[in-house]
Amino acid sequence: MKTVSYSKFHKERRRVEVELNKPFEGRELIWFYDTSDDEVIRMGLNIASTGRMGLAEAIIFAEAVSNAVQAAKAFKYNGYTKTY
Repeated sequence: MKTVSYSKFHKERRRVEVELNKPFEGRELIWFYDTSDDEVIRMGLNIASTGRMGLAEAIIFAEAVSNAVQAAKAFKYNGYTKTY
């Protein structure tokens, strides 16, 4: 099985998370994290409760969530095991 250091994993996870939140002008609404209960990395999302928003903002948010889903599927360390 492929392995990745926790440091490398965390750095890449954070890089993707920052990129995903760029449309929100400094707010973090999408968190990118490892959803697995075991040692194998399986990326998923945690999406903030945003409350009410206008249509223009809702469109931006929907596109960002769609992009986040694709990023989670394509995360380069999916299937790897973290080493500490």
